[in-house]
Amino acid sequence: MSRIVADAGGDIKAHRPRPFETISISERAMRLTALFAVLTSLAFAHPIFAQEISAGVGATADESTENSASSTPLAVTVFSDRVAFDAVYPQASRANFDNLIGSSAPFGAGPVRVFGNVAPATGPKVVDQLVGLPASFWFGAQTQSSSFVISNFVAQIKIRGGANAIGMDIQCFGCDSAGGTPAPVNMTVFNPAGQLIYSTLIFPQGLTGMPSGVPEFLGISANRPIGSVVVERYSNWLFANLRYEQANR
Repeated sequence: MSRIVADAGGDIKAHRPRPFETISISERAMRLTALFAVLTSLAFAHPIFAQEISAGVGATADESTENSASSTPLAVTVFSDRVAFDAVYPQASRANFDNLIGSSAPFGAGPVRVFGNVAPATGPKVVDQLVGLPASFWFGAQTQSSSFVISNFVAQIKIRGGANAIGMDIQCFGCDSAGGTPAPVNMTVFNPAGQLIYSTLIFPQGLTGMPSGVPEFLGISANRPIGSVVVERYSNWLFANLRYEQANR
């Protein structure tokens, strides 16, 4: 099976299949979990995280906030239900990338910045269609704007000053179908100072077969400020309707 990459114009191309794509879903998940642990231990050596640290957004104030909260046990909630997320965070802001269509990472709107961990030619891109199909095809009734983002496998979403919660609608492109089991999503969370505070492996059950126009939802909140989240999946994926509640609101 080839990995499908899309460019800003919605054209698609296939990458050579990786060796682990021929193994069983369960074994793949186990290997991804082990690999994820190794990658996490090397996080600060990775260019995307070096970029996070060097940016120094709100470092002094946020480091102080993090230190003052360090005695409080970390509490994290992962959301797969957008209704539940929106009920808890009804005043969450929405990132709108409509005026950035055609842009490659890094790009941003307001306090939101989106990065990738690969060259811009194959990193996250803002588009208004994919293979000739608009946002309403991919995100159905959840469509909030004409734009959406092709992750091209990995995206770092960073909120200047930190956030209490971040959520987004996600859809597959080059979706899984083997056994109806979705490819896992690796989610890594960093505080505003660039320190790892949480990581998890998620299996979005709706990202199998063909896109249905009913996207999955991925959200996270914490009792400490979230500086950024890195979301990675071996099968390509899209996201839209990015919402966030800035810290200390």
